[in-house]
Amino acid sequence: MAKLGRRVRGYFRRDWFEITMTALGLLFLGLSLFLVYLFIYLAVHFADAAPSLPIGRGMLQTSKGFGLAVFGVGALVTFGVGWTFAGEPIRRTVRGLRRPRRDR
Repeated sequence: MAKLGRRVRGYFRRDWFEITMTALGLLFLGLSLFLVYLFIYLAVHFADAAPSLPIGRGMLQTSKGFGLAVFGVGALVTFGVGWTFAGEPIRRTVRGLRRPRRDR
């Protein structure tokens, strides 16, 4: 019974602010990956024509160029915010996984 009490106390002693900030940072990093995917997709299909749209080729390329700029800058900004929020816990976890454990 005492072991269960220690586990419950340990659960409530966690740093909830750090957990929340790490989760928020991971959300921003995920959003950054999505924006990178959109950037690459738009860059690969930049020269494709869109026959179903009633706009000219110049207007289509301008809108695709604007999309490249928005997705590129958005990916950089969201990565920076995500790494600021979740970078230290990620580094600590990776460092802990790379160190060999000593059994005593």
